[in-house]
Amino acid sequence: MDQRLQFLSSYQKEEMSVADLCREYGISRPTGYRWINRYNETGPEGLVDRSRIRTDNGAPFAGTGLLGLSKLSLGWMKLGIVHERIQAGRPQQNGRHERMHRTLKEDTTKPPAASLRAQQSRFDNFRYMFNNERPHEGLNNQVPASLYIPSSIRLPRKLPEFRYPKGFLLRRVNNSGDISWHKNRVFISEVFRFEELGVELITPGLYRVFFRDMEIGEFSSEEMRFRAARRVL
Repeated sequence: MDQRLQFLSSYQKEEMSVADLCREYGISRPTGYRWINRYNETGPEGLVDRSRIRTDNGAPFAGTGLLGLSKLSLGWMKLGIVHERIQAGRPQQNGRHERMHRTLKEDTTKPPAASLRAQQSRFDNFRYMFNNERPHEGLNNQVPASLYIPSSIRLPRKLPEFRYPKGFLLRRVNNSGDISWHKNRVFISEVFRFEELGVELITPGLYRVFFRDMEIGEFSSEEMRFRAARRVL
């Protein structure tokens, strides 16, 4: 939060360009413009971290392709939700959720029901018991339903429009995961099918590629080759 306020303070002084400011603060230009737009819309409150969700690395939360992204995680990004993924092979990093899964399996699948309909009935009964009847030590032996408050945040009927910074080239990913580049095709990833990417020139022939404010890799127009960014957990 402090870094974002300092960035906005420097931006308002108009002593440096946005590109130079982003380099000074070690952030991408899309991130810098996102902070500026949020601040202009709602003031300092717009700089507070948005909702977060923590998951493992399995489907549908993550994929096996570029940066472990999936269509679901892209949808969360569009809604401003930060997706945190635990390290592979470290279920203890999401221990409470994994513990619930173990209890669910023990109570409903050992042995499994004789039909899908009967299995679903077991799941429904477990959900009611887990939320309304079973005390939880982590909740001071209260049941979750006694503490649950529905969120006041509603899903938007229409996703907010995202605008890449001025000077970015825009490319739409086709059904095969490619973008067009001077009558050629460059493969990015099928996970970005029909999404719009932003391309920023770094040096002649070398570009950074973004999905919204996330840098996904670099593209060399001389080699006609895309290289994915390193995955950051």
